Parts: sequence; structure tokens; C-alpha cells
Amino acid sequence: MMSVKDRVKNANRIFYDIVGSSYEKLDGKRTGGLKNYLAWQLDFISKKTGSGSILDLGCGSGFVSNIAKDYFIKRYAIDISPKMLEIIDDDTLIKINSDADPIPIESESLDCVVTFAVLHHCYTYDQMFHEIHRVLRKGGIYYSDHDMDAQ
Repeated sequence: MMSVKDRVKNANRIFYDIVGSSYEKLDGKRTGGLKNYLAWQLDFISKKTGSGSILDLGCGSGFVSNIAKDYFIKRYAIDISPKMLEIIDDDTLIKINSDADPIPIESESLDCVVTFAVLHHCYTYDQMFHEIHRVLRKGGIYYSDHDMDAQ
């Protein structure tokens, strides 16, 4: 029998596989103001970490990954939905179809991990935060933002 945690993951994958191609239109929250706000945050983080690498964990349509292109040399995007990853048109982005536990990236290899509008999709956080800690290098930054209406 599938655990509740696994059922939640599976429901997220199924839902976003269905809405993937229409996600941005349906969501309607990725405005120019939000893009500017996030660019300011990523610029600050890149200056603190050396602009090396970033992981957009739960990347969805690639909103964060796209903005991060101007601030980080190497960009990873992970999403549980293969259909969401398919809509991201960016040959320089390393796209990985996976959930957050485990994160299929080498330990202590990332300068920044971002979960943007992701945490409400999780049933539990312990393993995901363990994995984020594992993949961040010493001095790396974890950034999470959620309330997009507060900008």
C-alpha cells in the first residue's frame, strides 16, 4: 500500500502532468513585478555565493531557472512532473525529473537551492531539507519564498 507521502507526490505529478502546457496561463501570478523581485533576490544570493550553481527544486515551468540564467553559471531544475520539464525551452538548463528525496545531485556541490512556491506541495519536509543540506556546499544558501501576493 502506498504511503500518504507517496500518494501526495503521485497526485502532484499527475496534476502537473495534466496542466503542464497551460500552467502559466492558469496560474497567472508570474508578473513582471514578481520577476523583478526574484531577480533582485537571486542577484543578491549570487553575489554572496560566487554565482556558481543553483538548483530550482520543484521548478515547475522554469520561472526561477529562467531568471537565474543572468546570475548563475550552472543551473539545475528538478521537478516531479516530466510534462512540466518538457515545457521549459532552455538548452543550457540541466533538467532532472525527480522528487526532492533523494535529490540526484552530488553532495556539497551547489551554491544555492531555491524552493519557490513549493512547500505547500509537500506532505513532509524532513527528508527534503536533509537533501537540501546535503547538496549545498559550505556557505551555500537555501532560499524559499512563497507568498507571491505579498510582493
